[in-house]
Amino acid sequence: MTIAIGDRLSGADVRVAPSHGLDRLLSEFDSLLRLMPPEAYYAVNESGQAPIARHVDHCLDLIETLLSVGAAQVIAYQARGGVVGDPAASLRRIRELQHLGLSWPGRSLDGIICVEQTIWPLGLAERGWSTLGDELSFVVHHVVDSQKMIERSMNCFGFDVPKGFGSMQLHPLRARSSVPPAWELWRLLDELDSLLTEVESDVYCARFATEVSGSIGEHVRHCLDHVSALLAADSSTTLSYDRRQRGTTVETDPAEAVRQILRLKRGIEAWSTRSLDETIRVTSMISPSGAAVTGWSTLARELAFVVSHTIHHQAIIGVLLAIHGHAVPDRFGHSPSTPRRN
Repeated sequence: MTIAIGDRLSGADVRVAPSHGLDRLLSEFDSLLRLMPPEAYYAVNESGQAPIARHVDHCLDLIETLLSVGAAQVIAYQARGGVVGDPAASLRRIRELQHLGLSWPGRSLDGIICVEQTIWPLGLAERGWSTLGDELSFVVHHVVDSQKMIERSMNCFGFDVPKGFGSMQLHPLRARSSVPPAWELWRLLDELDSLLTEVESDVYCARFATEVSGSIGEHVRHCLDHVSALLAADSSTTLSYDRRQRGTTVETDPAEAVRQILRLKRGIEAWSTRSLDETIRVTSMISPSGAAVTGWSTLARELAFVVSHTIHHQAIIGVLLAIHGHAVPDRFGHSPSTPRRN
């Protein structure tokens, strides 16, 4: 697996292994430790800055955490603390990490991953959502920042760092998301779940007029069918929103609809770790004769469609509920781009 990592880290458009940047940083630490006098490794400089040994250990902890992710969907950055290793132990650790990096990451750098990081000094765990590629950049940024502090400490002791140490060019980091990418779809289902627990069965099944398309239950079933189709989509199948089962219990029983929503919400939580750039084939019926068009899309595009589709039908559900005298939550069925009314 290769990536044009230069765009993110060094500005050069060269296709290299994703771990190339980490390997370069590890090699720089290797060179540093081989020429560093032992007295400088553990010493505290005049400004009271942490010893170089502590900075090196912290950098190796970050790199090891990233390289150890493997197929896991969660990466947890935690300071190990404790007694720092001696230069010889750190050199052995560097060689082990370089070997580990040969097969890293083994999957797409665009894959969504949950990130847990301890907030200092509160000791609280902060959870966010990122991609493996962005976490690679995050680790490289922190290591290069630490290298610059190490260089200042070395200069205080009258020593120079190896050529190129701490000089890797960096680009601005992407922000992590505080919620999974599919959270908005989860939230819409949660709104619907809360609303349906208060709807009587006769209202749920009622038709306002013969010319009105669908009861509340039929609109709910229609929405849930689309969500189910999206969650089941993968690269080995063709996604179709037209393959729906009409007349199911979801259309007539609010309790069954709620059970279905809870199942889909659990599915969204698991689905949210997939890469939104994943390509999928989609087929859509475009005429009553059964004519269809098939093409390629991405999970991101289909997620956006299903969110928009759900909001559209929630708006209709809101109108039908209002007709029957039910209160409707504020902005239920409103597009995110719809201005708020004062």
